[in-house]
Amino acid sequence: MDGESPLTRSDLLSCLEISKALTSELESKRLFRTILQKVSELLAAELWSLLLLDEKTGKLRFEISVDLDLEMLKDIHLSLGEGIAGQVALSQKPMIVPDVRKSEFFSEIVDQQSGFTTRSIVCVPVLYGGRTLGVIEVVNPCDLSARTVELVKLIADYTAIAVENSQRYQYIENLAIHD
Repeated sequence: MDGESPLTRSDLLSCLEISKALTSELESKRLFRTILQKVSELLAAELWSLLLLDEKTGKLRFEISVDLDLEMLKDIHLSLGEGIAGQVALSQKPMIVPDVRKSEFFSEIVDQQSGFTTRSIVCVPVLYGGRTLGVIEVVNPCDLSARTVELVKLIADYTAIAVENSQRYQYIENLAIHD
């Protein structure tokens, strides 16, 4: 690319709306519903998921997903480096996989558990202050262009701020209850 953003004015306005919605919400359940709604409006894909890193176990767990039953995935926890999501969380670098059958990192565990067929993935780390908070996976996106990657990166940045704010809010709320 020649330095120009592949994002349109409409994309940027949508991202601005997402940032306002995400950074104004502190309660985690409402926050994740907002992420779910806004990303679904912006990205055309068969499904997408937000996996968060559990600091106690050091493993990724599914927090929200479009069109996947989270109850079915509750026992799936990916170690850093495991699968595409685990690799992205470990390397802290986005990964675009046009054909998962050709990826050395692809793990079939979610497909086996859910009956879903993954063909392609755009996966971006959710980072805050150099720490990995999780990853966003866009599965079987309609578009694997630079635009999709840039949109997911922007959403991941906003999500990181929102998740960090929510975690701090919960921590302070717990302190207030126990004191």
